[in-house]
Amino acid sequence: MKNRTVMLALAVGMCASLAFGMLDVGVQIASPTGSESPGSIPVTLLLANTGDVAATVPRVDVKISPSGFEAFRENVLVRIGGSVPLSLGMWNYAGGIETCTAWITYPDDSNHTNDTAVVVVGGGGVEDRSARGLCAATSMALSPNPLAGNVLHIEYSLNQAGSARVTLSDIMGRVVITRGIAGNRQGEFSLDLRMLRGGVYIVRLDDGRSTVTRKLVVER
Repeated sequence: MKNRTVMLALAVGMCASLAFGMLDVGVQIASPTGSESPGSIPVTLLLANTGDVAATVPRVDVKISPSGFEAFRENVLVRIGGSVPLSLGMWNYAGGIETCTAWITYPDDSNHTNDTAVVVVGGGGVEDRSARGLCAATSMALSPNPLAGNVLHIEYSLNQAGSARVTLSDIMGRVVITRGIAGNRQGEFSLDLRMLRGGVYIVRLDDGRSTVTRKLVVER
């Protein structure tokens, strides 16, 4: 009787394991690639399933800023060990520095560290090369950079939804502006920096788990 109970428990455990496998789908940006010439460029993503169950991703988004390109797909099936390329249209690249961000919305996913990818696009001289490719944690993009006007646009992606803090400091480490953010894993906001003198500043995003810093050049 004891052996039968043990065997039954093992069988139930195996069934539960099969029924509740690990969901893990990641997103990568196949195009744009980071260094592009002005013109019409295809926007292509790749979803890869590294979990042990088939997954239907509820939503996949891509956004390119500051040009304003946006597109999305819904209910994308990715089989176990498979990958799915997604073509989301053509982007008219006019030149300059642009940030392409792609992310999946999949609350049931077991691993959110590969749910967002960022590529900084430019013809040359891009400062933030570290933001290219798969984003394993928190990311941040500044535009325009260099900043000749008054308003800085900041887009961010957190490893998971929650609170974070953005700090802008001068090169001596003196804090000029601090702003808290909370809520969604991805977001954007603007800072009025008309009070800043020309020079180099450091923008820091800290979500309590990881930190990202970007250099900002202010031209006056």
